[in-house]
Amino acid sequence: MWTAFETPSKVKRVELAKLALSISPDCADAYVVLADETARTSQKRIEILEEGVKAGERALGPTYFKEDVGSFWGILETRPYMRARFGLAVELKIAGRMDEALIHFQEVLRLNGHSDNQGVRYILAPYFLSVGRIKEAEKLIKEYADDVGPELNYTHALLLFKQKGDSEKAREVLQEAARRNPSVISYLLTPKLSRRLTPAPGTAYSDKEEAYVYAHAWRKSWLETKGSLDWLVQNLLTGWIAKHNLYISDKKILDLTM
Repeated sequence: MWTAFETPSKVKRVELAKLALSISPDCADAYVVLADETARTSQKRIEILEEGVKAGERALGPTYFKEDVGSFWGILETRPYMRARFGLAVELKIAGRMDEALIHFQEVLRLNGHSDNQGVRYILAPYFLSVGRIKEAEKLIKEYADDVGPELNYTHALLLFKQKGDSEKAREVLQEAARRNPSVISYLLTPKLSRRLTPAPGTAYSDKEEAYVYAHAWRKSWLETKGSLDWLVQNLLTGWIAKHNLYISDKKILDLTM
């Protein structure tokens, strides 16, 4: 399967995945490749990944699930199972089956523990806020208070704005989020995101790509929060004005945001 992951040929990847399954029907990574490369519908990908999760569970046996909860990703033997389970969660989310996806996301997070090697927090925190599950969003934000990702920083700012409006704390959190990745604001204020930004193969997300991914996924939450985009603009303007030592009245700022 490592050879399959590294080959650029789709046909070869599929051949190697099938060969792996002929050697071991419990090879979860083979199902991950087959779901990516052969399934033509979301439902088919879900079915293949469900088989991959079952295969991973059989391969591991019960001991890992009893003794190693909280550190799964740190154990190489668990990773095929974790890739299959996370992939299944993502596919269910894409299919609009979020209740089912949540079960898998939360189990992946539980198994990996605080390290959350697969980044489940970046999906769950903004999702919980978007559906009004405030306490669960707050819990994740608090647990990962030092995280620099926009999914947590901007989610925190929006959460505080929802709760208390234009409060000092909300402005403080927004300013810190903007300092870490100002591109998010540009994308949130863009009416239509025209193109998909993705990292080049083998590279991490750039700040702009990370900003685009957040805005593309969660701009609706800002739109549905009355006054939040105006609040972004107002803070953007006041920050610029302070930086350039200018004076302008609150009324004028509000006029400019309309």
